[in-house]
Amino acid sequence: MSLLGQPRRLLRRSAAPPLSRVGDYTFRFHAPSLALEGVVQGAFSLNDIILKKTLHASDATLTGYVTGQSMALLFPALWTDINRGRYVRSHYLWFGGAGRLLLIALAFVTAPLPFAGIVVASMILAYALIPSQNMLYQSNYRPGERGHAFGFARRIFAIGFVVAALAAGALNQVHPYAWRGYYVVVALAGFLSFWLFWRVRLRRTRKGAAADAPAAPPEAGDDWLWMRLGGSVRLLLGERDFLIYESFFFCYGLAFMMLSAVLPVFLVEGLHVDYAQAGTAKGLVMYGVFIIVSPLAGRLCDRWGPVRLAATAFACMGLFPITLCFVHGIGALYGAYAIFGTSLAAVDIAWNLGPIHFARGQDSTRFMGAHTSLVALRALIGGPAGMTILRMSGTPRATFVTAAVCLITGSAGMLWLSRRLARARSD
Repeated sequence: MSLLGQPRRLLRRSAAPPLSRVGDYTFRFHAPSLALEGVVQGAFSLNDIILKKTLHASDATLTGYVTGQSMALLFPALWTDINRGRYVRSHYLWFGGAGRLLLIALAFVTAPLPFAGIVVASMILAYALIPSQNMLYQSNYRPGERGHAFGFARRIFAIGFVVAALAAGALNQVHPYAWRGYYVVVALAGFLSFWLFWRVRLRRTRKGAAADAPAAPPEAGDDWLWMRLGGSVRLLLGERDFLIYESFFFCYGLAFMMLSAVLPVFLVEGLHVDYAQAGTAKGLVMYGVFIIVSPLAGRLCDRWGPVRLAATAFACMGLFPITLCFVHGIGALYGAYAIFGTSLAAVDIAWNLGPIHFARGQDSTRFMGAHTSLVALRALIGGPAGMTILRMSGTPRATFVTAAVCLITGSAGMLWLSRRLARARSD
């Protein structure tokens, strides 16, 4: 039995989703790839604590790091236009794999700015592959199995995340510079993750087009590729329902970025957490709940669709910043992160599958490119806004309340859009 066959067999025995032949072939690589990516993201989850607690990063550096992570999502939109809708398997190695190997350089870092810069550079190269991954999900998973398969694969991702976050917290608790050693292992895990995606062939292509087809000839005036973001704007203006969906997702994104900027300050300066406690909250608690909820969220996505799922997820996530307003100890913090993990499991699926839903058989990479470019825009606003509200008010609770209002607004808007789409289907 092959190295990949054994995990697939174990997954089937543990109630993995029933899949089509092509879906089963894809899941065989998809699931272990996400387990390895979970290791990377689990290590990343303590980076903000490392910056604040060990490297003593300034507010500007910390906000820049948080904003830069999401700004990296500007590149999928540009890469979609550069590729012109092609699915090029080798890019998984040349961009995703190379970006993860770049993390080895963290072993030689002693200051906060290079640390933040290397991690963001790795993210830029990895995130450029998001449209290609979505093209793979769209083509190789049938619509009725996509949410279930994706939810189960994300559960595998969460297992890797929990293990890595707990290990990183324990190691950094022993020595505050332990990350210099474990990031070598994390880099190799990240490379293997993209190598597994490279192994998968695009099977059910739309319109019978072959994978790795040659690109269309460039149009006149396309030499300046950085101006190609206009294509995302035209797509949003031409797809009204998708524009509404993205507008209310923007409310969620603003709240998420506000919280991302302020939480490290709240945890280190307010609650004085140590690395083990941070690893437990962000790993065991948050993603432990994520593991339990992800398959259910996937099935709800298949039944409800990503719009109604997003409405429910945003409402649930609104409880997270409200709960943080009353947190004064570690036990209450773990409870708040359990709420966060529950809602994040549903948001994760709505975020990834929403563009495919609105593509309706069109090239989903264009929709995902527009989707991710808006993440970069709200990062420019949300991160600095969250930190500014914190410092002007003197309390993180002001940021928490603002984030809760944004999330409730997003939930109400998504619920309205879900009803609008249901009426349109019944007409």
